[in-house]
Amino acid sequence: FLQQFNARSNKPNEDFFCLVPKLTHLNLANNFIREFDFNIDCIINNKHFNLTKIDFEFNKIETISSSLVEKLKIIKARVSSFHIQLANNNFKCDCSLISFYLFLRDDQTKRVVSDRMALYCKHEDSLHVTLNKLIIDSELDR
Repeated sequence: FLQQFNARSNKPNEDFFCLVPKLTHLNLANNFIREFDFNIDCIINNKHFNLTKIDFEFNKIETISSSLVEKLKIIKARVSSFHIQLANNNFKCDCSLISFYLFLRDDQTKRVVSDRMALYCKHEDSLHVTLNKLIIDSELDR
């Protein structure tokens, strides 16, 4: 069974997680991924999933949806060692990122994003006061 998959510079299709239920590590760094549009319901619905790491560093991700935040919470509750890496993306800090901002600041879930102290508001359409700030310091909830 496939346990590790390195897709550096290649993006798998949206149902990828359904095809590799025994996956433990997924490296999607250095792609041009703009959004996390993968179907992770297959992971959540599989009681025996083993995924512990997803690397999305050096992509073009602009936001993390509130529905994805909820799914990440479920995964973290099932697998305490699960983490995701998101540094060097193009985050757009505006209202659409509030649930992710709160997720990063929550003591129960903040360790899910292992590089949370390296996530910056980089998108040119970010709220002016947040541009080039750490997401967790952006005060999006004000």
